[in-house]
Amino acid sequence: MAERSFRSLPKALAPSTNSAVAAQSPRSFGNAEAQDTSSLRDASSIARVHADAPPFFVLHGHDDSLIPVQEARDFVRELGDVAKRPVLHAELPHAQHAFDMYGSPRAHQTAEAVARFLTWVYVTRSRRHRGEDLGQLAGKPGS
Repeated sequence: MAERSFRSLPKALAPSTNSAVAAQSPRSFGNAEAQDTSSLRDASSIARVHADAPPFFVLHGHDDSLIPVQEARDFVRELGDVAKRPVLHAELPHAQHAFDMYGSPRAHQTAEAVARFLTWVYVTRSRRHRGEDLGQLAGKPGS
């Protein structure tokens, strides 16, 4: 079973088209004619949750005024319930939507955390591909 490319990650990290929210407020998505929410449901990341999803590291600002933080929590819970690969979630206190757009210590530390996560994913995938024991990497003694 092949892992999916990380190219799909940014699109999937945007739970802003959560079908529950879309069903409640179809006009809030910029289309006054959007009475039928099926296209919004089709675009929903939470509707695309599946066991073979790639590893995820979902970052969300706690004070996000554009995308409700509960949508990220729901997405992480749904994905975590079925995913075979790691699903990490970091909710950043006092962070707004797009908090990482401008240089700041928080944005820098977040970028470093993402780099460490992607490095871990790469190393574990490479080692697994070569058939190496991952016990030590997971911190299991005696492996």
